[in-house]
Amino acid sequence: MSLIVPISVVIASKNRPQEIQRCLASLRISHAAPLQIIVIDQSATRYVLPQLDGLLHVYEPTLSGLAQARNIALAHNTAPAVLFIDDDVTLEADCLDKLADAFARDNDAIGFQCVDLEPHLEGRLTSSLSLLFEQGFFSKQPFSRDGKIALRWLGGFAMAFRAELFAQETFDESLHGYSFGEDWEFSQRARRYGILRNADGAFVHHYFSPTNRDGVRRMLEFRWKNYHYFFKKLEAKKDPLNYFWLLWWQIGESYKWLRQGMGLPYFGDAA
Repeated sequence: MSLIVPISVVIASKNRPQEIQRCLASLRISHAAPLQIIVIDQSATRYVLPQLDGLLHVYEPTLSGLAQARNIALAHNTAPAVLFIDDDVTLEADCLDKLADAFARDNDAIGFQCVDLEPHLEGRLTSSLSLLFEQGFFSKQPFSRDGKIALRWLGGFAMAFRAELFAQETFDESLHGYSFGEDWEFSQRARRYGILRNADGAFVHHYFSPTNRDGVRRMLEFRWKNYHYFFKKLEAKKDPLNYFWLLWWQIGESYKWLRQGMGLPYFGDAA
């Protein structure tokens, strides 16, 4: 069975042999096969992967991190749409069908979010704190546009974009390792070209492997550093109100640092 809009699936993986096998097993039983499955393998020991139609196994253990791995995958892509999934994600059997249908039906959308059936608050201490302090420039909350729900960002665990976008925008390779926040930052640039939406019925399971995952303290350090960088890179200062939202966000982050016994963050990094 062919997809309405052919899709490549990109999986960047490092030292998670069991997770990648489970992930690929879910693709094997997909109702419709992706045009390509591009695995960027950064492991110390090269994976032994099963035989799957369209599978391209790229072994690159010296890459700087997730952002660079995703860009390497894009160089191999031949499909008009690309789904990026983490290696600790599995897809429901009809996920790709639902995603392809979303691309076909909504020409205004540049990207779609698959829906996690096992939601977590990755790196966020409580949802109430996030709702309170992530406002304005930092907001991640959906909003209404033309009577439909639009998104401000797509979570990198299972996000899809039209491939035409990558002729204009790629992932920021200055973000190394886990590349914390690369999905949020890329989403802000993607929104210049179209709307971001949920793909109805495109369900996945995100299991959050503990391998290669930073603890809360390290994640808070990355949040502080990277989101100040994003504030500058995306020229948030063009709107003076964003300086208020920056200060408000800094207060929320400082509270999180104090709760972790980390003291106060260094405000000299402020944009």
